Amino acid sequence: GLDFISSLSPMTFNRKGASEINFGFTAQAMKQAVLDAGYTEDMGVYSEEIDEDTGEIRWGISYETLVAPLVASIKELKERIEVLEGN
Repeated sequence: GLDFISSLSPMTFNRKGASEINFGFTAQAMKQAVLDAGYTEDMGVYSEEIDEDTGEIRWGISYETLVAPLVASIKELKERIEVLEGN
């Protein structure tokens, strides 16, 4: 939970072929964070597919799959706060 979420680094980036600036995570960095945390590649947080037309890798992130680790992180932080406050 918390270690995985803490390892993520939000950034600004431009999608290929687009001019607007996005704020979030790159799928490549997400893949590395998932693997570094010891999770399997089929966790569903990112996708890595070969574009049949161009042969390039198309990356994606499934942000909704981050909800569970975020909730686990909040619970872990809440427990730490309660210990510090003496509850």
